[in-house]
Amino acid sequence: MRCRSRGLTAVCATVALAVGASSALADTAPKMTKFDAARQEFHFVNFFSQPIKIHLPRPVNKTVTINFSYGLCGGMAAAALDTFNAHSTTPSDITAPSPPSRFWTYLFDRELASLTGHNAQPLINFIVWSAIGQTTHNGITGLNVRSHREFLHKVRPSIDQGNPIPLGLVKVKVSVSTNSVKNAVKLLFENHQVLAVGYFIKGGEVVLAIYDPNYPAVTSPRGNDDGDGITYLFTRQRIETYDIAGAHKVDSASAFRGYFAIPYAYRKPFWAHGRTAPGPSRIPKAT
Repeated sequence: MRCRSRGLTAVCATVALAVGASSALADTAPKMTKFDAARQEFHFVNFFSQPIKIHLPRPVNKTVTINFSYGLCGGMAAAALDTFNAHSTTPSDITAPSPPSRFWTYLFDRELASLTGHNAQPLINFIVWSAIGQTTHNGITGLNVRSHREFLHKVRPSIDQGNPIPLGLVKVKVSVSTNSVKNAVKLLFENHQVLAVGYFIKGGEVVLAIYDPNYPAVTSPRGNDDGDGITYLFTRQRIETYDIAGAHKVDSASAFRGYFAIPYAYRKPFWAHGRTAPGPSRIPKAT
């Protein structure tokens, strides 16, 4: 979008943001934190199948039994960041832990904290954002704009300071009529969490480098997976790819609708030895 008149510059900038455009951002070289995927990621896929019971606070306020396969992506993302902040290395296990082991319990506790922290704001965001359209309509700010604001005000500043930041990825779209309490748990498990460890901007598109617990670093990668444990979110195309060029999608479910910063507070993992790292700055609560 071009603004030929100086007087229209502010108006054009406002319109560009309203449609979710990020073309005003100058291209940048990759800006990466010192997160070491080989040492600070987990070496197993985010897949768990043992039945569990969990209590979700308001607005759900319900205890549910999960007797289907599930993920602890939020717990794994937070625990990887705990490991980074502790200057430590994750356990060498290549198989996902089972309850009631200490390892599983730690990931599970971090999962709950990722959803219920800051008065359950992440939980609320997942539910509310799933009912919001992609673009701004009838006065309701769309996910394109909301996500771009998250990048500008939370994600980019955190990474620029060298701090990886957990993200909630909104993947589902539901109508307001079906966005009820009984569907809240289903919505949560269809959405996702990852850890952003870097970014770059190309052609006005923000690309986030992430640790996705679904695609860990592996020594024997298959298909288009290069095995380095870092994947990329192309935020304008709303896809996730193995490669920095954006040519190879991780799978058919790579699409996402939006993202927001997950509030984080450091917890020393039991596998970290030596001194306790000072807690990093808390991420402002997502809106």
